[in-house]
Amino acid sequence: MRTIRCSCNVLLFRAAATARLDGIEIKCRRCGTINRFRAESPSPERPGAPDQDHG
Repeated sequence: MRTIRCSCNVLLFRAAATARLDGIEIKCRRCGTINRFRAESPSPERPGAPDQDHG
């Protein structure tokens, strides 16, 4: 489990380590900040592999 916190350090939620957090928006109940979570770009399978976008 990992904990997801707002910038004001309030606990927003807990998620499994393998959970996908893409396309989620949560408003902090304490400070009112909208916290957005997007999918991270995948890392290359091997070090030094070229990016798919740049050929």
